[in-house]
Amino acid sequence: MGMPDTARRYTVDEVLALPADGNRYELVHGELLVTPAPSQPLDFSSLPAYSRSLLKIQVPVRVILASRKESLKDIVELAPGTIIKFDKACDELLHLHVGDQPVAEGEAVKVGDKFGFRVLAMLMPEEHFLKVRRTKAG
Repeated sequence: MGMPDTARRYTVDEVLALPADGNRYELVHGELLVTPAPSQPLDFSSLPAYSRSLLKIQVPVRVILASRKESLKDIVELAPGTIIKFDKACDELLHLHVGDQPVAEGEAVKVGDKFGFRVLAMLMPEEHFLKVRRTKAG
């Protein structure tokens, strides 16, 4: 005999009425998910003014659903109703790119009537090593 499902189901209006307390509230299939506010907010005040001004630069942020290469012929033949099949499974993680660099992976979520992205893991940048060659002293 299983436990009865007593989880409360929330509406969008109820979530929107929650206090602005720094926590992030998300509604997923009626379930309220709460991401706590950071325990200590980031403090950039010790940075030089120039460095702080760099933090205001806006950069493109994209979530990549899937990608593939198509022939130009197939692209020219696209029309309303055309379906393009990708090899990526529906339950695979999506990737968040800042500029052209992948920085996180996660999953799609619904936030009200909008699309959102829940970060599940941060990605480390690729390391680039160059061979060091000795120069002959001459």
